Amino acid sequence: MRSTFSTILLLVFICSSVPGVTAVNTSCQIQSVRPAEVGSLTCHFSENINVTRKDVTVKHYVNDTYDEIIVECFWVDEEYDCFIKKQKGYVYNKVLGSDLTVLIPNATKKHEGRYQCLVNGGAPNEAKDCGFDLLKEHTTCEIKPVHLTEATSLTCHFSENLNITMKDVTVKHYVHDNVGDVVVECFWVSGSLQCYNKSGYMFNKVITSHLTIVIPNSTEQHEGRYQCLVNGDNDLGSRACSFNLLPGYRQQQQEKKKIVVPVSVSVAVLILIAAVLAIILRERLKSLLCQHRIEDVAQDPEESIAMTDGVHVHS
Repeated sequence: MRSTFSTILLLVFICSSVPGVTAVNTSCQIQSVRPAEVGSLTCHFSENINVTRKDVTVKHYVNDTYDEIIVECFWVDEEYDCFIKKQKGYVYNKVLGSDLTVLIPNATKKHEGRYQCLVNGGAPNEAKDCGFDLLKEHTTCEIKPVHLTEATSLTCHFSENLNITMKDVTVKHYVHDNVGDVVVECFWVSGSLQCYNKSGYMFNKVITSHLTIVIPNSTEQHEGRYQCLVNGDNDLGSRACSFNLLPGYRQQQQEKKKIVVPVSVSVAVLILIAAVLAIILRERLKSLLCQHRIEDVAQDPEESIAMTDGVHVHS
C-alpha cells in the first residue's frame, strides 16, 4: 500500500517536471488585413503584468527555423521600459496590463507568419500563438486627381487576363453609401464581350489584365470611391481607390468670385457717382450762364433793348 502511494507521488512529481505539461498562460490575436492597411496584434495575459512586474517578450516567427523579437519589455527598479523594432514596421505605446497591443501601421508580406507573447522569457509551449496572413486581393484600381473640368482615367488591375478567362466585370462608384452605382458593367455572351457604361464615363471595351475608363470632364459628381469587381467578388477581394478633385482650381474660382463681386460693386458705384456729378455740373453750368446774362443786362440795358428791337425788326 505504501509502495503504491509512493509510486503515485513519484509520477505526479515527474509529470509536473516535464516541460510540455505547463499550462498555457498567454495567447494572442491578430486580424488579417489588406496590404498597406493597419494591422493590430493583441497579447492576452492571465495576470496584470503591471501589478506582477514581469518581463514580456513578443516574437515573430517568419518560418519554423527563424524568429525575431519585435517587442521586449522589462522592469528596472520599478520602472517599465521597452524595446520596439520600429525599423521592421511595429509600433507600441508601452501601455501594459492584462493586455498588450502592437500596431502594424503598414502591413506587408514581411509581417506574415506566427506571433507569440511570452512572460518572463517563458518557453514557446507556455503561450498560444496566432497567425497573420494578408488578405489576398484579386483586383486593385487607381485614379489620378485632377482639377475641375479636366480629364482623368480610372484603371483597374486584375490578377488574371479576363480576355482569356472570360469573367464578367463590374466597376462601382460609391459616394455616401455602400450600395454603389454601376458605372461600367461587362459580361460575356457566347464568347463576345458586351459592355455598358454610364453617361460621363468613356470605355473602349478593351479588357485584359487591366481596363481603363476615361472621365473626360471631371466634376464633383465623379468624386468618391471606385471599386472593380470580378464575377461579383466581395469587398475583401478588391481594393477600392478614391478620387478627389484638386483644390487649386476651386480656390482660384472662389478668389475670382471674391474679387469680381467687389469690383463690380465698385464700378457701379463709380458710374452712379459720375452720373450724379454730371447732372450737378450741368445744372451748375446752366446757373452760371443765366447769371452772366442777368449781369450783362444789368450793366448795359440800352444795348440789350437795341438787340431786342433788332430781333423784332427782322421778325
